[in-house]
Amino acid sequence: MNPISLLIIQHLRGELDEAGEATLQEWINGSAENRVFFEQYTDEYLTDRLASISSIDWKAGLERCLAQYDGPLEPMLEEPVQVLKKSWWRSWPAAAAVLFLVLLGAGWWWWQGQAPGGDQPPVTQLSDRYKNDIQPGGNHAILQLDNEQSIILDSASGSLQQQGAAATNEQGLLVYRPFTGESGRVGYNTISTPRGGSYRVVLPDGSKVWLNAASSIRFPTAFTDSQRVVQVTGEVYFEVASLPGRQAHKKLPFIIQVNELAVTVTGTHVNINAYPDEAAIKTSLLEGSVQIITGKGQMPVTLQPGEQAVVNRAPEGRSPSVQVRPVDAAVVLAWKEGNFVFDGDDIRTIMRQLARWYDLEVIYTDVPDQHFVATIGRNEPVSRVLHLLELTNEVHFSIDGKTVRVQR
Repeated sequence: MNPISLLIIQHLRGELDEAGEATLQEWINGSAENRVFFEQYTDEYLTDRLASISSIDWKAGLERCLAQYDGPLEPMLEEPVQVLKKSWWRSWPAAAAVLFLVLLGAGWWWWQGQAPGGDQPPVTQLSDRYKNDIQPGGNHAILQLDNEQSIILDSASGSLQQQGAAATNEQGLLVYRPFTGESGRVGYNTISTPRGGSYRVVLPDGSKVWLNAASSIRFPTAFTDSQRVVQVTGEVYFEVASLPGRQAHKKLPFIIQVNELAVTVTGTHVNINAYPDEAAIKTSLLEGSVQIITGKGQMPVTLQPGEQAVVNRAPEGRSPSVQVRPVDAAVVLAWKEGNFVFDGDDIRTIMRQLARWYDLEVIYTDVPDQHFVATIGRNEPVSRVLHLLELTNEVHFSIDGKTVRVQR
C-alpha cells in the first residue's frame, strides 16, 4: 500500500505521529493539486458525503485506485467483500480505512484528467454527461386557504392574517395561531410542497410538522377540544404537542389520516411516508405512542418507539397487510436532517427519492440489481450524488435537461 495512502488514513483516524504529519504536510505542499485533493477528502467530506455499496470487488477496485502509486495490495484484500454490514459502515475508522482508498483513486483520476482501466469513463466524458447539472431543492410551498385562495409561501413573508390566516411565515417556517373566521367557523387550510420543495409548519396547537418534497398536510385553523385531525400525503414528520383531553389523565388525541389509514398519536415523534409511487405506507415511531387502524372494522396495531409499521397497499376490496419491524431513526429522519441515507436500497428506490428532491425524470436503459449503502448530503447538486454512486462502478448516469438516464 502506498505510504501517502497510509499517512492520510492515519491522519483521518488521529493516529499519525509528528514525523508522519511532517511527511504528509510536505506532500500536501508539493503542489496545488495535492492540497486541493487532500482538503476535499478529509474528515468533513468523508463523514458528510461518503458513499459505498455492497457487492463490490474491493481488490479490483483498489488496484485501479492505486494504479498511480507504487507498492502491492496487502494480503488482507485477497478476497472481495460481498456484503457491507451496517455496523461496520458506522465504525468510522474501519470505514475510512477502506473507503478512503476508493475515493482516493477516483479523486486522483479527476486531478490527473484520466481514468485507469477501461471500465471507468474518462473525465472529459464525465464532464459531458454532467454538463446539465441540477441543483437541490429548497424551501418551496403553497398555502391554500379555506376560501380557495392560494399563497406562494416562497414569496410571502410576515403576517398572513389579513389574507385569511393567522400565521407568520419566515425562512421556510409557517407558524399558526388558533384562528376562527366569521361566526366562529373553523376553516381548513392545506400546505403543499412541490417536487424540489420542503417546508416546516407549526400547527395551531403547537405541534411541529416537517414536509418533505411532493407532500401536503390539511389541517383546521383551530382544533376542537375533543380531538385533532389532519390529513397528509407524501412524507411528513410530526412532533405532536401533548395537550390535556376532556377526561382526566387522558391526552387530547391527534389523528393523522392517510387515505383509509388512521394513525392516532399522543405526545409523539412520528414519521409518515405515504408516497403514491411507493409500494407501502410506512409509519415510524421515534418517541411516544401510536395506534394504527388500517380500515373500518380492523383491530388497531400498536407501535413502540423504534418500530415501523409497513402497510402494504391492497387491491380494492381487500384489507392491507401490516408488518411491524425495528427501524433505524437515523435512516428514517435523514431527509429531515438534510441527508440521503440509502440503507441497502436498490437503484429504483434511490432514484425515486432523487426525482422528488431534484424534480427530475428518470429513464432506465439498464437497471443494475445491486443494493446500495450510502450517506450523501441533500444540499449537493445532483451530479455530485450521481458521481459518488458511480464510484462503485455498478451504475452510470447521464443528465439531459431535467432527465437522468440510468444504466449499468
